[in-house]
This record gives sequence, structure tokens and C-alpha cells, in this order.
Amino acid sequence: MNKNILLLLLSLTLHGFSQSETYNYKFTYKVEGKLEVVNKNSHISENMVLYLGKEKSLYISETKLRIDSARSAIKKRKGSPFEISEFRNQLPKNRIASSIEKNFKTSNITYKNTIIPSKTISFIEPIPKFDWHIKTEEKKILGYSCQKAILNYKGRNYIAWFSNKLTLQNGPWKFGGLPGLILEISDTQNHYSFKLIGIKKETKLFPEIYQKAIKIKKENFDSTVENIFNSMGNKLIGESKLRFKRERLRRKKMSKPNPIELEE
Repeated sequence: MNKNILLLLLSLTLHGFSQSETYNYKFTYKVEGKLEVVNKNSHISENMVLYLGKEKSLYISETKLRIDSARSAIKKRKGSPFEISEFRNQLPKNRIASSIEKNFKTSNITYKNTIIPSKTISFIEPIPKFDWHIKTEEKKILGYSCQKAILNYKGRNYIAWFSNKLTLQNGPWKFGGLPGLILEISDTQNHYSFKLIGIKKETKLFPEIYQKAIKIKKENFDSTVENIFNSMGNKLIGESKLRFKRERLRRKKMSKPNPIELEE
């Protein structure tokens, strides 16, 4: 392994967090999803982490955190752009570029999505009030007795399993509001699933989010993403610009998105 990459990995392992809030639990979920209806290559599988404290929670890809931290460290010391590529190759693939922070004091969610490495956009919305229907069925997950709950939310029907032994009204993505932590949840079409694979009780500072975000309104999300890619294309010249535009046009014609939220 390159010496610089080895030093970078070591520095990230020892890196101290700068935010003042602490979390008390770290839950790791295996997330699987189908981002497009037709395209088989749109299937994703990634480990996401839910950091849970008393005042807030953060749901984010641990791989993304490490990549963003590395990018920030390399930029500060004016290192080579090739270092981040080499560093990324040491890690699992990062396909989920979004994060969700729940603020329990304000009852708001801050949603962030990194569109390209230099552009992250964010918006704020209320934490949803889910209309759960708790059932009597039970099963064990990771040694915890769990109870079934069902939900219809924004065009999808979900089956969730939560544990009263973990009295934390939270879960992966936006989900929460049950009498215990959600250990598993998936929609009935099996397009999106979230399964708890790791639990760690520890008190540490929340990880630092390195990428500054452009604040927008939720309803402007799609137009902002389009403007980012248009601006990116306009900066290219010659054949690179033509290839970029052709690929964007092809994607628009061929792509049929399969968002987790089918309705507003």
C-alpha cells in the first residue's frame, strides 16, 4: 500500500471529532435498494450507520464519511487528487450519497445529498408522523424478541420489526416512532430493505460532516440537481462536452427512477 495512503488511514482512525454533541449508540444496517425500475445495474447494497444520541441522530454511509474525511485531509495539505482515488479503492463501494439528521428538539430532519464531490445540497422537513399498525406476530433478530408493525407511507407498504428491549423510538432512514428500535423494515415489493447487522453502545462525539451544503427547498431538489449537471457540462470543452451531453440525454431517455418515496 502507498505510504501516503497508509498514513492517511492511520490519521483517520485516530481523528478526533469536533462537534459538541455525543451519541450513545451506533447501529449498522445493511441496506438494499432498487434505484431504477428497469435497470438491473441500479441495485445497491451498502452498510449504513445510525448514530443515536439524546438530542439528535445521524444516518449516513460509513464509507462516505471516511471518503469525505480523506478528501478534506488531502485538500488541506494540497495533496494529489489521485490519492483520494487510491483511498477509495481500499473501501467498499459508496452508492448512497445522502444522509439524514434528525433533531429531536426541533422535530426536524436535515436531508443532505452529495450530487458530485464538490456539490452537496440539503433541505429541512419535519420528522414524519408515521401511522403504524402494531401486530401480535413476533420473531427474533440478533437475539432480540421483535414485534411486527405495518405502515403505508408515500405510496409504499412496509413491514417492520421492532424490539421493546431497545426502547429507542428510531430506525434507519426516516423511520421511527414505534415503542422500540426498528431492527428490520422492507417494503412489500422488496424494492428497499433495511436490516440491522451490528449494535455498539458507546459514548462518543458525533462524526464531523466535512462537505458544506447548499441549502434549498425540498420542492427545488430536482431542478437544483439538473442545474448542477448543466453547469458541470458547460465547463467542459470539445469532445468531452459532447460526450457528457450525449450521456445525460441517454440517461434521461433510458432511466425510469424508482424512488423510495413514490408520492409527495
